[in-house]
Amino acid sequence: MSRHELATTLANFDFPDPTIHSAGRSVTTTPLQQLFVLNAPFVRKAAMSLATELLAEHATVAGRVDALHERLYTRAATDQDQRLALAFLGSEPNDTERWTRYVHALLASNELQYVD
Repeated sequence: MSRHELATTLANFDFPDPTIHSAGRSVTTTPLQQLFVLNAPFVRKAAMSLATELLAEHATVAGRVDALHERLYTRAATDQDQRLALAFLGSEPNDTERWTRYVHALLASNELQYVD
């Protein structure tokens, strides 16, 4: 990392100024953080990759949703999670683009970003 030129991605996440010493960092959330997660090509590519894996490894929607929740949240998908996935995927449960959008939404969720 250069102390003279902070990476723009780190700036979006309220990265502390590397030229200033600090004993601790306050916890903050900025609108730019969520906009990055929603719009960044990196996140979109990760969502597409994970969606493609799910479609290849699991034959059913329920199996895919369970595997996705286990991978992202380290918990089993609830009945409500299953219903939401089915409602989102609609009549085309094997469409890669729909799965990419669904995975992207889960990657942008608060549950993935914060530990309760």
